Formats: sequence, structure tokens, C-alpha cells
Amino acid sequence: MTSRRMNLLDRPWHGHFHAAVASTIAAPTLEQLRDSFVEFITAYPDHAIAGRVSPDQRRWVQVAPAERRAHAERVFQAGPESNEAEDWLNHAISNVDQELPLSVYVGAEAISISLTHMTTDGASCSLVISALARNDFAAISSLEPHADLSMLIKAAFRSVREYGSRWWATFRGKDNLAISAGTAAELVDPAGWVNSAPQPTAVMHRLEPAAMARANAWRKATGQEISLTSLLTSAVWRALAAESIPVAPGGFTGLFDLRRFLPKQQQVLPGNLAKAIHVATDMRDPAGLHAAVQATVATGRALPAAIIGAVSSLLPRRASAPTAKALELTFSSMPALPGRDSLPWTDPDNARYGGLGFPTSATGISAFSVRIGQATEMYASFDARTVSPAAVKRAFARLDDIESLMS
Repeated sequence: MTSRRMNLLDRPWHGHFHAAVASTIAAPTLEQLRDSFVEFITAYPDHAIAGRVSPDQRRWVQVAPAERRAHAERVFQAGPESNEAEDWLNHAISNVDQELPLSVYVGAEAISISLTHMTTDGASCSLVISALARNDFAAISSLEPHADLSMLIKAAFRSVREYGSRWWATFRGKDNLAISAGTAAELVDPAGWVNSAPQPTAVMHRLEPAAMARANAWRKATGQEISLTSLLTSAVWRALAAESIPVAPGGFTGLFDLRRFLPKQQQVLPGNLAKAIHVATDMRDPAGLHAAVQATVATGRALPAAIIGAVSSLLPRRASAPTAKALELTFSSMPALPGRDSLPWTDPDNARYGGLGFPTSATGISAFSVRIGQATEMYASFDARTVSPAAVKRAFARLDDIESLMS
């Protein structure tokens, strides 16, 4: 069976997926999408999304010609009997197949997908669901070729003069911040999850334009340098803590863009060009959080960390013993999602569009925000064995009144 190796830049993302949903759209029919996918596989048999993932999660495996129709029927399936976008998102999450790079669920006015993170980043996932909603597989073909590890290695050599001393200080631990974040969060006991199957779950919440206007007014009234992303990161932490969800108070994990290190002609390439970095900060303080994020950007440490992570993927994977931990918050945001404007909307005022990465570990919770017009969609991904979905919903509802939350 024909296969090819995965890019080393993509392999560290094994076991991680994107999920996305678009609702109130005029979706293609299931048969139309299956027919188009067979044509796509025939035209681009070596494309990552066209085939399967090898059992060791390290190779893209082509689909034999005689199996292409059956493969299309496995990838494209009918969606849930629901009008709620959150149900469609959770349907994609709960039915993920580790062997399939892409799984698609189709209805008359909605579509949801899961896409392995090893194919590309979240922005490109948005392009994929937009292309599927238009039955435009030519747009998906453009996701390859994409960025690879060699580009980052060359960028690191070019960046040594500017960042070398800060990289050295970072890896020696000389610039680590000492965080005094008050009382430590409660630890989550492994006994609550090790003997049961993972339960990846998502929650959605829409911050209406009026709520966003109040949040921005509060941010500007502080007189401090606080980005909207930093405010939302701190507010999400406060909201979760207010619902007695034991989130760690001394920092969070953010995604840091690697494109700024690349030449302009490479910055437009699709691919996994972001690195997850832990930022030590007092999560209650949005101004301090903003300063800590800016300091992390200034070190440029995301670049060598991404290279080390990619090279480490060559080593044997070892499972670590579960230990009691507070929940680690991961937060990321985007000002807009590419492909949104070209979707075939039927009711733009009530449109729901966006997604998130999953799964998080049993001791993690991941939140994502994206602007949709003047509103903002909030998403959270977590393991329902350790976090109550009802509690996360209540926490997100608190974001409607950020002024009170931050007081």
C-alpha cells in the first residue's frame, strides 16, 4: 500500500484534532460531497486529507482505487438530528476516528468536521469547512505543499543574532518569572479518570455586540495596556474559578505564531506554524498577563521550542503515569476566521461558525475566541470526566458581564 512519511513539523500533533461547525448555511447534499471527494482522491491520491493515517500515526496512506467510494462513504456521513450548533460540534468530537484525517457530518443547513491537527493549523481548518460547505475541493488541494521543519531550522539560524542570548537565558531558566498567585487551586485526583474512557466535550457561547462593547469600555477605562485577548484570557480564568473549576492560577498555555520568523513568501503557506508555550503569570491580573505574553513574544522562544518538539517526535512515545494536578488553561484567539465570508449563509444574523482543538488532557481545559461580525464566539474543550459541562456553561455565561467579573 502506497504511503509517505509525515512532515516532522506535523508529527508532534498526533492524537490532536480540530473540530469546526457552520450552521444556517445551504449545505451541499451528502451524495454531492461524496461524489466530489471521490474525484478529489482520484486527482490528488497523495494528499493528506484524501487518505488514511497509519496505525503508528507517522505516515499518510493512500486509498486504493477500488476502495475510494467506500472511503468517501466512511468520511462523509449524515449529521445529528439537531438544530443546535453545539450539538453538531460535539457530534464531530465524539465520533472522531484516529485513522481518518477528515470526518464530515452533513445536514440541510449545517456541516461539522473533525480534522487531524497533523494536516494543518486551525486557520486552514476554517478554510476546509468553508470549502466543503461550497463543495469546492479545489480549495482543499491548495493546502499542500505546506510549511516544513527545514524552513524553521533556516529561520532559527537567521534569528540567532537577534534572539540567541534570550534563548540561552530561557533554556537555562534565568528569565523564568516567580508568580505569587495566592492560594493554589485544588488538585484533580487521577482516580476520577484513569479507569474510564475519555469524554472530550465542547461548549459554545456567544458574546453579543453589547457585551463586547462593555468589555472594551472596561479595558480602556483601566488606563493600562491590556489587549482584548489578554482581557478575555483573564476573564475566562476568573469565570471558571468562580464556578469552582480548579484551574491553575499561576499561568496558562498560549499559541505563539511562528510565521513572523519566515520570509514573506513562506508566511502564506498553510501548516502547523504555531507553538504552544506556557506563560507564567497571575491569571487574575489582565495587565500583568498582557505584559507576560509580550515578554514571551520578545524572547522568540517559540521558534527553538517548535524545532525541539519536532525533532523529539522521532523518539519512542512513552506514556507517563497520571498525577494529581490543577487544570491547566489553554487560551487562543483569532480576530476572524478565513473562509467565513464565502460560506453560503441562509440566515447571517443567526449564523454560528467556528471551532476548537481537542482533546485536552483530563487535567486541561482549552478555550478559544473568534470575532463574528461585532459579536464574539467563545468555545471550550475539556474532558467531562474531570470538568462538568454545566459548570463551563455557567462560567461562560458570566462573560456577559465582564465588568462585574473583573471587579
